[in-house]
Amino acid sequence: MFTMEGDSFTSPRLRLVLLLCLPLTLQARPPPPSLDFLVAGVQKSGTTALRNHLHACHPSVCMFPGEMHTMEPSYGQAYGQEVNEENAAPFYEHLAAVARSKGRCDDSSEAIKAKAIGVAPPPFSSEKKAIGVVDPKFSYLAAEYPEMWRLLLRGCPKVKVVLLLREPVQRAFSQYNMLMDMLEGKATYSFHSAVNCDTEDEVRHHHGNSMLEYGDYVARGFYDEQVEALFETFPKHRVKILISEDVFQDPLAVTNRLFDFLQVQTLEAFREPVFTRPAPQNVTPMANATYVCLRNIYRPRNARLYRLLGNIITPWEQWYRQHDDKESGRESPSS
Repeated sequence: MFTMEGDSFTSPRLRLVLLLCLPLTLQARPPPPSLDFLVAGVQKSGTTALRNHLHACHPSVCMFPGEMHTMEPSYGQAYGQEVNEENAAPFYEHLAAVARSKGRCDDSSEAIKAKAIGVAPPPFSSEKKAIGVVDPKFSYLAAEYPEMWRLLLRGCPKVKVVLLLREPVQRAFSQYNMLMDMLEGKATYSFHSAVNCDTEDEVRHHHGNSMLEYGDYVARGFYDEQVEALFETFPKHRVKILISEDVFQDPLAVTNRLFDFLQVQTLEAFREPVFTRPAPQNVTPMANATYVCLRNIYRPRNARLYRLLGNIITPWEQWYRQHDDKESGRESPSS
């Protein structure tokens, strides 16, 4: 037994023991896995398809199983526990550990949620080089609570952010149809009624100032707010913004640009066509009056988004022109 009497701690024998034991101690506790990237939204833009695609097609990318809603039901809550400066790191380390174990976990998703903070990380494989998590609501909530970006950076100092944006009018309509499917036809209001507002003030009044209600179809398309809050915390070289329409049009080219961003090898082809969008079933077409209402709301928002990005989003503008030309063609015979 070593004591502090005399020069025991400077004896050659003790120094030899310490030198022999120190490497074993360091090797026994490997560094915790780190989250490499977060797909931070947006809902109904293809985040689920992107997550499945990345997990299935690339051997160096591992995704957390399913989508993670890290801040529901309100800011500061992660499955019943507050995420703050002190525990942000272990929270995100746990997500990375689950994903790095090849995206497999014996626990149910409910159990993972209940013990997300403070749980011992499961064993992980060293073959995965880019560890990712999808949270389709993160950027939307962070526009209301920008501290979320700061906490993410606190917990994952080297994390990168991926944002998948879909044309906002169609995104809102897709969210409404998803809710109708969940309600199994029990809903009593139309899409036009759900977005029956002519100005942004009415949007906020209709959905509440917090804008955190499930049916906030319109406000989730305020991408300018989301991108602005993101750029205020993250440097642009650590942000990759993808356009949903581009990804579905040419998934190989766009996802290879994403692989470059994640610093993993690009692919010559996909092993399986997992990145597809299912055709909607029994969906009533959107009324033109609803389109006009939403187009008027989003026009200044999109213009501001384009300024933040430094370019227009061509597929969106093409869709607007096609829709407008089609409506004009319908009206011309009666004019």
